[in-house]
Amino acid sequence: MAYQTSPETFNQYLVDNYPDRTTNYNYHLCLNRTANFSGNTFSYNWPHFTIVTVRQNDDLPHHLYALALQMAHEFGHNFGLDHTYEQEETTISDPEFLWDVFGTMTQTWCNAPTTQVCYHDASWDCDPFDSTNTCTNNIMGGTAYSRHLSALQCGRIQRALQVSSLRHFAYGEENPPDLHITRNQLVDYSRSYYQNVIVDSGVTLTISCQVEMSPNARLIVRPAGVYLLRVTDGEGKEYGRKVTIQ
Repeated sequence: MAYQTSPETFNQYLVDNYPDRTTNYNYHLCLNRTANFSGNTFSYNWPHFTIVTVRQNDDLPHHLYALALQMAHEFGHNFGLDHTYEQEETTISDPEFLWDVFGTMTQTWCNAPTTQVCYHDASWDCDPFDSTNTCTNNIMGGTAYSRHLSALQCGRIQRALQVSSLRHFAYGEENPPDLHITRNQLVDYSRSYYQNVIVDSGVTLTISCQVEMSPNARLIVRPAGVYLLRVTDGEGKEYGRKVTIQ
């Protein structure tokens, strides 16, 4: 297993030899130093989440530090984050655009049209404190100074933990703040709730798909609020409602 150098081959090895482990989130440290490979399975509905990363060469300065940064970086991909130097959305009007990373104006260092921004420079040695380049200290920026995630990136992480397959590996914090539904809302996609969901007065929450809730979470409907919900098991049999009408 130590010389599997891609998520696909590693997952296939698990499927063929250790199928019970495919339900885990697998982080695999490859021993093949010549592979120069780090990969992750990134898809909101990917069945087997895996990261495969190459062992950092012992001769490199601070190789354990480099490995730690790489782990954070690869986890970022699974949470829905892309490289800020070659992959992220650069169209300013796009809903996924990270304006708190790239700004909201076209920069002068590339030939992007006026509706887009430029990617940032990147390399392990690229210094974000040097004004002659565009490197940053973002975890997805590929530098030795990668220590930061923006608020919008954290928002994507929160979304992934609610709607992606990663929710199966997550659990809620103790006594989380309530989630208030303040306007009519349709939930027609599978998701998880980790806190009480409160439907405010005069608001309708319609749930037309399977949702998951933490064991202590409740759906609370305020006076004149409306819920449209049928709680079933995996075979469609109704087994009760975690609903409190106040």
